[in-house]
Amino acid sequence: MTNKIIYYDDIRYLDKNDEVSLIDFHICKKNWFDYVSSSKDFDIKDLSFEKSNGIGQRDAFKNPLYIECFSDPKIKIIFPYKKNVLEKLFKLNSKKAYSNFRKITDEIFSNGWGTLDLG
Repeated sequence: MTNKIIYYDDIRYLDKNDEVSLIDFHICKKNWFDYVSSSKDFDIKDLSFEKSNGIGQRDAFKNPLYIECFSDPKIKIIFPYKKNVLEKLFKLNSKKAYSNFRKITDEIFSNGWGTLDLG
């Protein structure tokens, strides 16, 4: 996924065929809400669709880092990298990959949406 543009309601990107594709956050919100509502992993008693802003989940401690949007089908935005010697030794993430991950995450949040932090 290259040339990402985040709008209020979606992420638009050029797919492998250089065609514009999008991740619709409203669809992600519905799918995320359905997932959380039906899962035994969550104990949320007062969850309402209207108050929810979740669109998926993210993990900055996995290799590669990723953001998974609950579109249909789910789309996982990955931030691949190769660790240098110090990163391997101290179990650190690549600064560049993490910087790109933060930029996308911050844009999602600044537009009123959210993702569950798995890390």
